[in-house]
Amino acid sequence: METVIGSVSANAQQVVGFFYGSSKGSEQKTNAMAIAFTQTFGAAVTSGDK
Repeated sequence: METVIGSVSANAQQVVGFFYGSSKGSEQKTNAMAIAFTQTFGAAVTSGDK
């Protein structure tokens, strides 16, 4: 029983680490793209702009 609990716990830690690690990398990439766009074209376009 202890082996099952340990295995589930280890897998849960990997899932949480992957989710938050991926989100952070994606956020950094999005911010970098927004900065590059602003530097190139002068202003960022938001979803509300038409």
